Amino acid sequence: MSIKQDPKSFTKPEKELRTAISNCKTELQRNSASQQKPRQIMENEPKDDITLEKVVRDMAHVFYNLKNGISLVKSSIGMQRIDKESTNNMENELEKIYKRQENLNREKEEEAAKKAKEQERKKSAPPNPAQNKKASLNRKASKNQASEPSKNLMVMNIQFPPERLKNHAVTAGINAPRSRSSDSPTLRKPSADNQKKSLSVPPPREVYNPLGIIKDEVEKAMRQQMTFTIKGQFPAVRRALLKRGWIEKYHTSHRDRLNADVKRYQQLDVTELVDLMRNKSIAETVKKIIKSKLLRDHQVDLYWDHTFDAFKECPDTKKMTLINRFRRESLSYTSKQGLCQAARDAHWLQIPGLSKINHPRCYVLMKGGDTKSFLKDFGLTAAISLLKWVVKTNITGECRIVSETGKIPMKIFDFAIAECYKFIKKEKHQDIDEEIREALEIEWHEFLDQYYKTVHVGNHFKLMDKTIHPCTEAKDMVRKANYLLNQLREHIPTLEMDGYMNIWILKPTNSSRGQGIHICRTLQYILDVVKKNPNRRYIIQKYIERPMLIHDTKFDIRQWFLVSSSDPLVIWIYRVCYLRFSSQTYNLRKLDESIHLTNNSVQAKYLQHGTKDPLLPSYAMWDSKEFKMYLSDIGYPQIFETAIYPSMKQSIIGAMLAHRDKIDNRKNCFELYGADFMLAESFEPWLLEINSNPALHASTPVTAKLCPQVLEDVIKVVVDYARNPKSSTGNFELIYQEKGDVRAVKPNQKFQLTGFPLSENYFCDLEEPPLEHNAMVPKRFETPDPGKYLLQTGQTMKEALKNLLEIVKREKSKRGSRREKCIEAKLAAYDSCNQTHSEVISLFQNLTLSQKLDELESDDNLTENESRRVTEVLSEIKNMHNKKRLLTSLVQVVDTLKKAKKGP
Repeated sequence: MSIKQDPKSFTKPEKELRTAISNCKTELQRNSASQQKPRQIMENEPKDDITLEKVVRDMAHVFYNLKNGISLVKSSIGMQRIDKESTNNMENELEKIYKRQENLNREKEEEAAKKAKEQERKKSAPPNPAQNKKASLNRKASKNQASEPSKNLMVMNIQFPPERLKNHAVTAGINAPRSRSSDSPTLRKPSADNQKKSLSVPPPREVYNPLGIIKDEVEKAMRQQMTFTIKGQFPAVRRALLKRGWIEKYHTSHRDRLNADVKRYQQLDVTELVDLMRNKSIAETVKKIIKSKLLRDHQVDLYWDHTFDAFKECPDTKKMTLINRFRRESLSYTSKQGLCQAARDAHWLQIPGLSKINHPRCYVLMKGGDTKSFLKDFGLTAAISLLKWVVKTNITGECRIVSETGKIPMKIFDFAIAECYKFIKKEKHQDIDEEIREALEIEWHEFLDQYYKTVHVGNHFKLMDKTIHPCTEAKDMVRKANYLLNQLREHIPTLEMDGYMNIWILKPTNSSRGQGIHICRTLQYILDVVKKNPNRRYIIQKYIERPMLIHDTKFDIRQWFLVSSSDPLVIWIYRVCYLRFSSQTYNLRKLDESIHLTNNSVQAKYLQHGTKDPLLPSYAMWDSKEFKMYLSDIGYPQIFETAIYPSMKQSIIGAMLAHRDKIDNRKNCFELYGADFMLAESFEPWLLEINSNPALHASTPVTAKLCPQVLEDVIKVVVDYARNPKSSTGNFELIYQEKGDVRAVKPNQKFQLTGFPLSENYFCDLEEPPLEHNAMVPKRFETPDPGKYLLQTGQTMKEALKNLLEIVKREKSKRGSRREKCIEAKLAAYDSCNQTHSEVISLFQNLTLSQKLDELESDDNLTENESRRVTEVLSEIKNMHNKKRLLTSLVQVVDTLKKAKKGP
């Protein structure tokens, strides 16, 4: 049963289809009529009849529509009903497929459970994920197949491409006769929109491009300023930067240390290296090499080097690369000579509680250096050492100090006493009013020869006066030595640690790792070494003879600190340090480098044959944690945090401030230093030197642990903290931060001081001269007469001279007689506060004044008032502790004597 429709309700494609069918019918009717009635063919009739092609195309169009369901487009109601039926059928089919697959999966699960039970597993085996994935893919494919037919049908009912129609006609074998009629209308070409809907274009496939990915990573690192170059062996720095996403540009020196395969890879092009990335074993190495090649013309953002070549390879004209070096002068804080000069000027930069350099006395031995100052210091130290030897020998009793068979004349001891006393007077500035005679060179040579025989060999002094017992003479020598040493302690801070052997250490200024160092105890040996090496610069430094010892072994402390900026100056100190021990027990009688040089490169030669204490490790090194435990065991648990560590901070800050003007103020520079400290017996650290290239390799288990850690923390400060002040700085502690920018004064700048001369009447009590401008001068003031001015000046000079003469006479009367001056000199040189009452009485018994006072006290001719006055003066002298009051009392005693002589 057919359903009739209104022609007006037909769509445009349906109308075209119906007109094509009607044309086909009419043409078929004509063809059938022409076959029944033959006609003659005209000569001009074309063979290719256009009407016949149109009929054939229309017929093919009709057959194609009929084959694919032409009945579905007769009415919209029929199309919708069939679509619903096809959709329901497809859903039923998909449901059947799904249930079938579920049953299969269930069966497989049961089989897997049986196998798991057989194998006695505790947990059941999970379902096979590959099968689940395959089932999901099948479901998706079936859904796509279910939805595609309806879509294709809709497209076919709307428009059909001519290419598909032509192909179908050829395959169907249609050879319809050509029609000569031109009445049939032509079919319109399908629109572009319909062509797009009819063609299903697959999505583009993503092509894996490893070189493009690497280029993107390199460009991102360049934008974020995360490229670096390392020259030398610093694997800890490389690991720290790569962990943060930085990209390395290999230096040429790094290629020399690569293996043969990687060297071969360096010579390949980028395209050849990309092909090698398929090999997973070398993929990462090849990827790094490709990134380095892409950074060939790029100036890196961080350059790590142990030399100063970075400033040449990374010019500031392109960008301010972050460099781990400071440009500085040759005589800076990292050189021995520069630190020696800084120690002399340290008192100008000393800030209480912040900066203070504790550096042993040192001098530069070169032409125009400090040779004369060193000779004076060596002689004075020898004189003080002789006094120390006397006191020490008296306490220990190792040998005799003086005897009748002694070989050292007593004048050597008197010479040492005199030189120490001269030094004290100079320190008290008493050489301003009184000229102090310097000892001759020949006297010093004689003294030093006898000093070596006494202290180094063990000879003792010869007793000159046989009437005096040796013990009495020894006590007198000890008393005088103790007195002078107490006085010297106020002027020489290093008196205790200097010892009594007068040992000095001679170092070349441009050497490291303990090369060319000499331990010296005679002046002649020092001068000979310097003379044999005229092209070398030396510094001579006082050796710390009384250091702190651990298990009778000498050690020093290596303390790291970091300068992260020079403008403003920012200093960080590392909270962890380590100790380096010598391989032999401490002995001042032996001057071997294995005993006195704690440098790791020196001690490495003697570790296997050392005689150190067995409680120390075989690699001769401690970290600060072990050192704190040792201090706690000996009764000083807090001494490191309260005394040692703060003092090291102050020495480091003082050394940097002393060379503040010699540091380059270039931005983006930092440097890690290693400071060497020696502890005295009083736990006071003394700064020996500062190393700009501290050893950062794993030479021992201690350095293997600490060196990578300190390098990692350096990156935390200069990279992480610089970009985010809230980030961690590891074990680095900020100890000094300069406020504001400091601009260094250039050394070639010239300064000039200008002033104006004083007026003629500056020192006179006269009226000021009138001003030059007449309008400013009142009429009542007039310029003084020159004649009167000269008379007044002469009168003033006469009065001044008269007053000066009176002062001279008064001073002469105060000084008294010559005998009184001798008494004053002897008493001034004597420290009554350190002497007992019996020693004061014995001192006064040697003076004539004391004898006269005793006679005067026992005189019966004195009145009661006079005898009482004399007794009061005597008691005041015996109990006096102030020298000025003592001299005043002596003057009163002399006045009493004069009055007593005039009495009855």
